[in-house]
Amino acid sequence: MKSKRGAVELSITTIIVVVIGITLLVLGLAWVQGIFSQLDKLTGEQFTSAQKKIQESMGADARFYVSGNAFNVKSGEKVEVYVGVQNFGTQGTNDFLIEVQPGKNAEGKFVITTSEERVQVKVGDRAGIPVIIRANKGLNTGTDYSFIIKAIRDGNKEIPYDSQAILVTVI
Repeated sequence: MKSKRGAVELSITTIIVVVIGITLLVLGLAWVQGIFSQLDKLTGEQFTSAQKKIQESMGADARFYVSGNAFNVKSGEKVEVYVGVQNFGTQGTNDFLIEVQPGKNAEGKFVITTSEERVQVKVGDRAGIPVIIRANKGLNTGTDYSFIIKAIRDGNKEIPYDSQAILVTVI
């Protein structure tokens, strides 16, 4: 009789462990879903903010605009850079992609987030695109890092639409 009793206890323990595991899995999935929904909301707000900043600051004859050429960031924190593109094409709509190229001394020390989606801009219109540059923790204060921000039109990486160099200083 003792072996049957042990088997029943073992199967009850297994059922309890499986139920707890499934519960933790469901709670973990709900948490991850919540994080991604907040990320989508944040991204939308950043695009709106970038669009507003570009409309206010970009000159009528400017093809490309970056919201500054020097930025300060604390180690482990981020800085938002607003990039604007005005389409001076001849007809229709063009796809634009923003690419950020770190300088030699900046490689691996920053996490750069841009929209990986191409932004469609009609001829004569402008589009604002946020770029987030996050400094890794542990960077020395007072150090300058260079980046080149490029606008790529219709996937032509050989001849960028326009570009601008920026300097990021860790404070």
